[in-house]
Amino acid sequence: MHPATILHINTRNGMFVIKHDDHAYCVLELYDSIDIAVGDRIRCEINALGSHEAFHCGEGQTFTVIGQSGECGLHAALRLAGLVV
Repeated sequence: MHPATILHINTRNGMFVIKHDDHAYCVLELYDSIDIAVGDRIRCEINALGSHEAFHCGEGQTFTVIGQSGECGLHAALRLAGLVV
């Protein structure tokens, strides 16, 4: 698992954009009942598509996400998450 920061959240569809510490972006979909916020630190796999676990560093809790993209640019991640047209 790699450390990352939550950058943007689409509350309409549960998707969020993260930036890994190596400057790569990806899109995840929240598939659990944990609260997340912009700026939260998590650990997850960047290129894992489909259902997998992530770890919320602040809460010390594992939660389920669905990988919607592999590594991509910021604009592509924002479009996929439904945050820009």
